[in-house]
Amino acid sequence: MMNRIKTIAVVSLSIIALLVTFNVTSAMKAIPKRQDKTHAPSGNSSRATASKSEYQVLLTKYLANADSFEKQHRESAQHSWNVRVASLNQSASKDLDASKTLEQLRAASLHRPGKKLTFDGDVEENAVFVPSSDVSAKVFRQLYDEKLCDSSDIVRKLSHFPKQVSKEWIPLLQDIADHSQPDTSVWRSSRWVLYTMGISRKQYRSDIEKFLSDFPSPSFLQALLFETDKDTGEANPVQCQENSVLVKRILDDPTSSPELLEVCAEYAADTGNMAQAEGICVDLLSRQYIASDKEEKGANHPDGQLCRARTFAMHLMFYIIKTPQCFKAIYDLSRANVIDPVPPEKRGSNWRALWTRPEGQMDISLAQSFIEKISECK
Repeated sequence: MMNRIKTIAVVSLSIIALLVTFNVTSAMKAIPKRQDKTHAPSGNSSRATASKSEYQVLLTKYLANADSFEKQHRESAQHSWNVRVASLNQSASKDLDASKTLEQLRAASLHRPGKKLTFDGDVEENAVFVPSSDVSAKVFRQLYDEKLCDSSDIVRKLSHFPKQVSKEWIPLLQDIADHSQPDTSVWRSSRWVLYTMGISRKQYRSDIEKFLSDFPSPSFLQALLFETDKDTGEANPVQCQENSVLVKRILDDPTSSPELLEVCAEYAADTGNMAQAEGICVDLLSRQYIASDKEEKGANHPDGQLCRARTFAMHLMFYIIKTPQCFKAIYDLSRANVIDPVPPEKRGSNWRALWTRPEGQMDISLAQSFIEKISECK
């Protein structure tokens, strides 16, 4: 089973920080390709003229070692999951005295702006807010009832670890979900955390589907398509008619973001449709970044979305799908070139800082790391 969180842990710990509060052969006919190109495809690059013999040697090595790569990947991901859970459990096992902690935080609130706990910086409330702790849940339930902390802070912090939240937090989360103002971030996030925990799935599914429609976040789609085993960290696909229809709709929609398509690829791979998973991923690697001389790119910029999707796709291709077509797509990308998207006449004073590592270069570096891993095999 493919696990997005486990993949993130292996790819780069920095990607994990982007959490939620607020990622085919036939089906690919409905997925259009980008036109505005800044990547030179491998066929057009002088750096992509590696001999056929090199490619064949690497392909042979990859196919011979693919299962071993997958085993190592799963073991590493399992270790990362266990370390994370152990860290949370260690915090949860702290000698928290509910009465003493309550008095400490009540006193601390008197020195905060508005006489409310702020969770801003290295403060007492952060030290004792433990998502996996029942005692912590009881303490903050009382503080919430006394209006000494805001629902937005509670939900924001719990949303960082939705799969490790203890059951003692559920009544508070449900209270927030039921009484927060509709269509606010708190209203959405509280429902998302509960749904991700496996709580009230029938009750909240229509809400999560609406959130996905209004805010096409891969986290919403991930919650709908998968359930995570808290003991192993494995994300198990939820196979039902609603999810089959949902995946088809996303694949058929030419406006679907790359990140949603990549989650659909994970679902296809986990449900045994490797051909569809392969098609989606190969298509993502063939797409091109949009030429732009803008100095700032937010998290929702198309280039950022494509970069994240391609990162996850390459791991899915290399470790899970493991076909010659997937290897070729990664190999070709590793031999690609990056064209500077900003013409000289439009370069500003901070041009070098902006384009030292554009998204395309990061993708190529990742592809090269996979090829290097194969090269080291005997």
